[in-house]
Amino acid sequence: MTKPDPARRGDGDSEEAAAFRPQVLYEEGIGAYERGDYVVTRRLLAQVVNSSARKEMRVRAGEILRVLEPDRFALALAVFFALGLAAIFALFVL
Repeated sequence: MTKPDPARRGDGDSEEAAAFRPQVLYEEGIGAYERGDYVVTRRLLAQVVNSSARKEMRVRAGEILRVLEPDRFALALAVFFALGLAAIFALFVL
């Protein structure tokens, strides 16, 4: 008889396999979304491969894009500000 694996849980899942459950991944993704982080973990990448979770990943990808939108706005604002400074500089020099 073999010894029980200490990393295995009572329901037959190992700790690593339990980390791939949709609820765990959802909570991890929402935590990153609430903090404004863009975090890609091994779990998240492995879940993309899982065909049963593709719909959930499309939803999460939409959330990630919403997190990145403020960065696009900041970039556009910086470009606009730089062009404004260049125009003011050109007026005074010319």
